[in-house]
Amino acid sequence: MQRREVLAAAASLSTVVVAGCTSGDDATTSTTGRSASGTTTDSTTHATTAAPVDSDVWIDRSFTYLYAGAHYNAYTVTGDGPVFVFALVGDGEPPSLVLDGESHEPADELPGSTGADAVFSRRDTDDRRVVSYELPEPVDAASGSDGDAALDAEQLAFLSDPPEFSVTDVAAPESVQSGSHTTVTVTVKNSGGSPGTFRAAATSESISGWGLEAVTVQPDATGRLELRVPIYGENEERVNYTWGSDGGSRTIQVEK
Repeated sequence: MQRREVLAAAASLSTVVVAGCTSGDDATTSTTGRSASGTTTDSTTHATTAAPVDSDVWIDRSFTYLYAGAHYNAYTVTGDGPVFVFALVGDGEPPSLVLDGESHEPADELPGSTGADAVFSRRDTDDRRVVSYELPEPVDAASGSDGDAALDAEQLAFLSDPPEFSVTDVAAPESVQSGSHTTVTVTVKNSGGSPGTFRAAATSESISGWGLEAVTVQPDATGRLELRVPIYGENEERVNYTWGSDGGSRTIQVEK
């Protein structure tokens, strides 16, 4: 898979406040766009429709999203499950994802009861937004496109044989000093056919946000990520960790 960099900044953040809102072009412009049904239409609008280009389409089995309006969290498919396609597009009717002539419309909601509009990327790009597609299982397609952007060979290979993650171990210290950090270490194996990004998050009773980390794991390989979580409580504190499709918690003893 050719990993697109549009989510790289979000993948390494801990607790992030996102600023800025999308805005359109106020000038009246005649445009030629592609409707959800794939037909070409001419219209006069107050915003220029921008079809995604090849570098702005990416495929993954994980994503980051906003919760509570300000913090990032992570979702990663473990085992069998959906494959996600994302595109960065301009204002106007979002394009259809077409695989071997079959159209797939943008998702309104992603796994984890996550609204599709909560998947953010490159918020400094005011005139474009992320459009998300969810495929319930891998797809073996000879060709594909999103709007005017054709999927390349690596992207089609990812769709056909994506990474398949399984968490093999979660470890955390039994005790930490108050006012310091604990580290939750997640070990994950990729038994699929493509490299992929595993994302996970952790938090404690001391903070409202989630520490977010990611690791790219090659096929038939093991990766490890470390989630640092602040601890400010007394006696003991519960640490929660999640990768979206699963997770858990640990009770950490707090020493003064």
